[in-house]
Amino acid sequence: MNIWSFCIRRPVFTLVLTIAILAFGLIGYFRLGVDQYPKIEPPVVTITTTFAGANPEVMDQDVTDVIESEVGTLEGVDTITSSSAESRSQVTVTFVLGRDIDTAAQEVRDRVATVRKSLPPDIDPPLVEKIDPAAQPIMWLAVNGDGPYRELSRLVDNEIKTSLQSLPGVGGLQLGGFRRQAVRVWLDASRLQAYKVTPTDVTEALARWQNEIPGGRVENDIQEASIKIEGEFKTVSQLNELIVRYQGGSIIRLRDIASVQMGLDDNRGLARFNQKQAIGIGVRKQSGGNTVATADAVKNALPEIRSRLPAWVNIDIASDASRFIKATVEGVTYDVLFGAIITCVVIGFFLRSVRTTMISVLAIPTSLIGTFYLLYVAGFTLNQMTLLGMSLSVGLVVDDAIVVIENIHRHIEEEGLSPREAAEVGTGEVAFAVLAATTSILVIFLPVGFMSGIVGQFFGSFGLTVVLTMLISLLVSWTLTPMLAARFMNK
Repeated sequence: MNIWSFCIRRPVFTLVLTIAILAFGLIGYFRLGVDQYPKIEPPVVTITTTFAGANPEVMDQDVTDVIESEVGTLEGVDTITSSSAESRSQVTVTFVLGRDIDTAAQEVRDRVATVRKSLPPDIDPPLVEKIDPAAQPIMWLAVNGDGPYRELSRLVDNEIKTSLQSLPGVGGLQLGGFRRQAVRVWLDASRLQAYKVTPTDVTEALARWQNEIPGGRVENDIQEASIKIEGEFKTVSQLNELIVRYQGGSIIRLRDIASVQMGLDDNRGLARFNQKQAIGIGVRKQSGGNTVATADAVKNALPEIRSRLPAWVNIDIASDASRFIKATVEGVTYDVLFGAIITCVVIGFFLRSVRTTMISVLAIPTSLIGTFYLLYVAGFTLNQMTLLGMSLSVGLVVDDAIVVIENIHRHIEEEGLSPREAAEVGTGEVAFAVLAATTSILVIFLPVGFMSGIVGQFFGSFGLTVVLTMLISLLVSWTLTPMLAARFMNK
C-alpha cells in the first residue's frame, strides 16, 4: 500500500500528521531568532595589543612587525593589514574564503602565544578576536543630565549597567564616552627635588603597598580559615599617608610630595546626543539570540530603570536596529500573505469550485508553517533571506496540490468514479510526476544552500528555505490533499 492510499483510508492518521506539522511549525516560529540578515562570519581575525606609554615607532618595530612575521606563515592567509598608534597595535589577518574561521582563530592564538616571549616584557597580553558582525550593538542608549559628570558615570556603572546586564537576551554592553572614577596623584616637582624623590619611587611605592596578597591559612582540629592581607587604601586620606621612602631616619609620605584627589580617567573619547555630552551604552545580544526580543526587553525595562534614578538623569534611545528589522520582516510578511491571497483568487478563478480551491490552498499554510520548525532545527533565524525564500515558495507549494486535485477532478467528471476511488487512482497516476516537478525545483535551489564563502553564508538560508518548504509541500500533496479530496469533493 502506497502512502496516499494509506492516508485516504486512514483520515485520522492524516489529520494527526497535519496537526503535528502545524504544531511543530508554531513551536519553531516562536523559538526562531529574528534578525535582518543571516549570521555571517567573515574569515577575518584581529590581534590587538596595548603597551602603555609606547610611541607608534616602538609599537611598529617591537610589536606589529613581530606579530605580522609570525602569523604570515599560516595556511590560507589572504592579506595582512596593520596599524600602529600610541600604546596600541592592531594586526588584521584576512583568510581566503571557505577557511573555517574557528580553526583559523585558534591557529592565530597558538602563533601569538608562541611569539609572546619575543614581545616587550611589560606589554599586555595580545587579544585575538574574530570579526563577528552579530556581536555589534543592536541599539545604543544615550545617558546625560545636568548634574556632575562624576555622579553620572557612577550611576551608569553601578545602576544602569547592572540592570541592563540582567535582562534576557543581553549578551554584553559597550560604553562610549565613559570615564571611570580614578584617584589622581599630582606630583610637586619642587618637593620631589627637595626630598630627592623621583616619580619612579612613587610608582614603586604604589605598586608595593597598594596590593592585596594571600596570607596563608589558620588551621585547628575542626576547621580551616584563609587569611587575606588587605593592602588597598579605602580613602584618599589613607593614600596620603603612603610611605614613599625612608630617608635619613625620617619618613617621606605621599602627602609631602604630592596632592591626591578623586577624579576621572583621562578623556580619550567623547559621546554626544542632541548636541549634549552623554555616555553611550551599546547593547549587544547573545549569540544566536532574537534581536527584536532583546531590544523590546531593554525598552520595556527603561521606565523601571528611570524610576530609580535622580530626576536630572535622562535615558534616550539613540539608535535601534530592531526598528529596521521589524519593518523588513513586516514588509516581507505582507508580501507572503498578499501572494497567498492572490494565489487563492487565481486558483479559484480557474477551478470554479470553492471546495476544490480550499483543498488546494491548504497546502500553503501547512507547508509554510511546517518550515518554521525545520528552520529552527537548522539553526537559521527569521530574516530577510529566509522570508524571501518563503515568499518565492508561495506560488510553488500549490503546484503539487493543483496537479493532484486536477487529476482527481478529471476522474470524477469523465469516468464517474467516486471521490474516494478518484483520489486513489488520480493521485497514483501523477504521484511521480509531482515528485519529478518538485525534484526539478530542488536541484535548482539545493546548490544555492551549500554555496561557500560570504555569498554562501548570505544566500544559503534562502536556498535551503525553498528546499525545505518544497519537501513539506510534496508530503502534503501525497497525504493531506488526496484525503481531503476523497471526502469533500463533489461527484
